[in-house]
Amino acid sequence: MLDDFLDDGDSTNFLDELEEEGFDESQSSSSAASSSRSRGNFLGMTPRQRAILSLLFFFWACIASTMCLVIFNRISLPF
Repeated sequence: MLDDFLDDGDSTNFLDELEEEGFDESQSSSSAASSSRSRGNFLGMTPRQRAILSLLFFFWACIASTMCLVIFNRISLPF
């Protein structure tokens, strides 16, 4: 099965094909980075979405740590 992939494949590399087409990695990465910084979006989220996500992570950490304390008998439940 793997022999078929080796036989069907070209000897050209994907990166070599991009260079032949005139693709420049440094220009595309710098333009993408500057456009994302200018908008102020982190991971493509709005500030409200980031705040909600941070609250969810905070509550998840509180619940997980409380459960660990209960499991290891550092605190006991009143019932």
